[in-house]
Amino acid sequence: MKTRAVLVYGPDRTGCEEVEIPGPEAGEVLVRAAFSCVSPGTELRCLTNPGGVCVSAYPYVGGYSMSGVVVACGAGVDLKPGCRVFCGRTDRCSVALQWGAHVGVAVRSAGELLVLPDEVSLKDASIGKLAAIALHGSRFSKPESGVRVAVVGLGPIGQLSARIHAALGAEVLGVDRLASRVAALRGVGIRAAASDAVGIRDSILSVFPDGVDVLVDATGVPSIVPELVTAVKPKPWNDTMVPGGRYVIQGSYAQNVGFPYDAAFQRELSVWFSRDSQQDDLKDAMNLIASGRLKVADLLENAYCPENATQAYSELRNRETAPMTAVFRWENGAGF
Repeated sequence: MKTRAVLVYGPDRTGCEEVEIPGPEAGEVLVRAAFSCVSPGTELRCLTNPGGVCVSAYPYVGGYSMSGVVVACGAGVDLKPGCRVFCGRTDRCSVALQWGAHVGVAVRSAGELLVLPDEVSLKDASIGKLAAIALHGSRFSKPESGVRVAVVGLGPIGQLSARIHAALGAEVLGVDRLASRVAALRGVGIRAAASDAVGIRDSILSVFPDGVDVLVDATGVPSIVPELVTAVKPKPWNDTMVPGGRYVIQGSYAQNVGFPYDAAFQRELSVWFSRDSQQDDLKDAMNLIASGRLKVADLLENAYCPENATQAYSELRNRETAPMTAVFRWENGAGF
């Protein structure tokens, strides 16, 4: 069947036109998209296509976080039409996929879908993959009461990481140079500091003078890693049974990341690369949203028609004024 899709035709060239989506085969589900959420770090790198980013072919359908409603099922699938699901993306399409969320209709293996809790709106659910990626990173942090966490870089992944760590009981400070991002985190009751005036390290130490147990780096900026490491609490040279510091890389990096040996050594630093997410991460993230412990609605205020994709990506590229992220609204009917 034909449906609209946001297409990338080449570096910095986007638009919206029809593509063909096949019907569901055995074990597959056809989903009518409600909202698809842009993951700015990854998608903007793919859009500009600098060295090191593997774009499979042009034109392609981008994105990987989409919610919708089941409209048809292949043989062997128990889901019913009308069921609200997190779909993520389409598995098949008449054009290339990178990864295929921004499309009006998707065909997906039933095992990849997550039925949404009643308490989660389709719009909030569209951020599910980003929330799952942030939650996956928190599994390395082991957040609980008394664990001090600094999240540096408060774009969408950093925002979600800070909010998830706080929901799981940690003492959290978010840091960013942009006042709007700091305000967004404060708006949901989590401490946040601007780093322009005194630097990132001093912003963290002004709240946690001894340093933090966990540093979540969601900046995507390798040059500031040496400074961030020094905000982690050094491990004492005695028999006190305390774990070393934990450094979780939760950003999208176009270059290599290096660590200063002595600073990492003094902290007995463990470095964790949070690569992606798994289905349990998605389930747990949706349950946090359903319970009200993870608030995401304020991150999704900028909704665009797919026909306005060029405007959406242009606004996201402006680092000083960019919205937190963007969502494409595929339907306007009741319940959407």
